[in-house]
Amino acid sequence: PDPFEMRHPSRVDQACKLGHHLKSFFKRDDLVKELFSKYMRDNYFTRQGIDKDSTALNTAACRLLLGIIPGLEISTMQEQEGLGSQLYRWVNDASDPLRTYAIGILAVIMEYHEFASDADIRERNSKLVPVLLSQLKQLQQQAEEKRWHQNHNRSNASGKEQQSFKRPFALFAKSPSKRRASQGAQDESPPVTDNAIKPSGD
Repeated sequence: PDPFEMRHPSRVDQACKLGHHLKSFFKRDDLVKELFSKYMRDNYFTRQGIDKDSTALNTAACRLLLGIIPGLEISTMQEQEGLGSQLYRWVNDASDPLRTYAIGILAVIMEYHEFASDADIRERNSKLVPVLLSQLKQLQQQAEEKRWHQNHNRSNASGKEQQSFKRPFALFAKSPSKRRASQGAQDESPPVTDNAIKPSGD
């Protein structure tokens, strides 16, 4: 489906497999509730007395949430107590990919006017947006540097290939420079031994 299409996939295409999967998923109300009440919390294991980091679990939960958003009412996320604060903590403190997933979910919730217009949320966003823009600029610079190095390495490899290629009949070229290049190639080639040119019968 079109990632910018906000309608349920089944409404766009009745044969869409994602639409059928979403319908099956949302039939399990308990699973949807546990996604928000348990797996989207950074203290999932500590609440059970287990000394274990929940970053991997939270990352999987956020990725799942992003996948089911086409079939989820935005108001459902806004109604989850503490979800907004948790997302802001991940955006500010977590590492990728959890941080990136949290940014994506937070951006979706911002479409809900009552959430985005809250005074506390607006203050948080005023501090967060400049940070994200700065990091986006850094990512662009890194991408440009990577692209430059790839192009540079590619051009060097291409130059070496051109230098290593010698025209086999350049000796008969009209240009003196080409004849000299051919002569240089012959000088660099291994000498032919007498055994190599003797008839096999001798």
